Amino acid sequence: MTAKEPIENRLEKLGRAIGSDESLVANVMSRIDSIKADQKKFAEFKSSSLLSNFIMSRFTKFATAAVIVLGVVLVVKVLMNDLAGPAYALEQTLDACKNKQQVHFTFSKDDKLNKATWVEYDTDGNIARVRVDMGIDSNGEANQVIVWQGGHTKILDVPQKQLQLFDDANYTARILHFVYRYDPRQAVEYLRKLEQKGKVKIGIEQPPDRSKPIVVTVNYEPNTFLIDSNYPPMREIMFVDQATRLITAVEVWGPGKDFGHNEDEWTLLGIYRYEGYDEPFEEEIFDLEKEAGEDVNIIDLNKINADAGLDFTESNLTEEQKAVATVRAFFEALIAKDYNEATRFWIIPEENRADFSEKLGKTNVVEIVSIGEPRFPPREWARMIVPCTVAVKINGQRIEKKLDGVYVGLVLGHPNRRTIWFADTSLNALISN
Repeated sequence: MTAKEPIENRLEKLGRAIGSDESLVANVMSRIDSIKADQKKFAEFKSSSLLSNFIMSRFTKFATAAVIVLGVVLVVKVLMNDLAGPAYALEQTLDACKNKQQVHFTFSKDDKLNKATWVEYDTDGNIARVRVDMGIDSNGEANQVIVWQGGHTKILDVPQKQLQLFDDANYTARILHFVYRYDPRQAVEYLRKLEQKGKVKIGIEQPPDRSKPIVVTVNYEPNTFLIDSNYPPMREIMFVDQATRLITAVEVWGPGKDFGHNEDEWTLLGIYRYEGYDEPFEEEIFDLEKEAGEDVNIIDLNKINADAGLDFTESNLTEEQKAVATVRAFFEALIAKDYNEATRFWIIPEENRADFSEKLGKTNVVEIVSIGEPRFPPREWARMIVPCTVAVKINGQRIEKKLDGVYVGLVLGHPNRRTIWFADTSLNALISN
């Protein structure tokens, strides 16, 4: 055959070479029928007059060859169409999200709504405003509402009708970290960076059925799941719509042994669901003063608690070192029976300090036996547990008390300061009877 030979001659020669094997033709047609992609075009091809004529001629040698050639052309075309749409990669979701100005997502635990978040961007793509509703009850009412904008944070305690205002870089970092984790516009880039550092392993499954979501599994190495936290290995499963490349949900999984389940099982801790992209928010959702009403008690934390806790100006100290120093200074004040100084280590309203100082006066700490290694407990943002043992005197007898509920945390609005507080059981253990 030559390149200039008419297609009819080529088909005739191919037909003579093949013979009149109808089973071969049936095999070719069945393979074409099995092609999943480009079904509409194939349907048009099957209904064309050319193919009808071939079928009506009961597959002559010429028709047989033509069907095979046309089938090969169709298969190649379909395969090339598939190749033109590459397999899913995280960058596709990043591209799909880059022009979104608003994102709204919720978190449910045990099928109960627990948290709702609204994120808004400015025209330059920077995070402009964030609202988080925490502790949502069965009536849809939040126990606490957080609004962040430009480094300024407002926290509304709904039951107490108390609105706290403060500027704190550490708190801002944690708000933004939360957004980076679960706002798709930020989360994809965040995951890519973690993968480059070897802190996560990412697997992707793209079903051939385009009505089903792409499944992205992210496995976290220990202590990488949350900022400043000793979380165990964790897992997230993201579901991505194949048509839009937008994330529709994220499941959060943890090892059963760390979350009250069987040791060899993973347990579902909750699900983030993405309720809407680019659906404009009502302006009122960021106005907590209006939402709280006229009887709200507004507290500017930037103007109070300026002397609370211990002040750290050294830039080379770790959070663990600051926590140990804070605990030591507090117990040294108790040993010196300077209860006013000890009270200063607590975040407590000025009008309650005298009563609390009197309560601390009932302790009789005589020695710091040991201060253990601080740790960040799961699901905590800005506090450390510092295990320690102190000696107290009760009825003239020296008794050692092991305390597992001593916490150290940041002073909101005063990022260099650290304070202390106890779980009730640990505080009561110090009170002399």
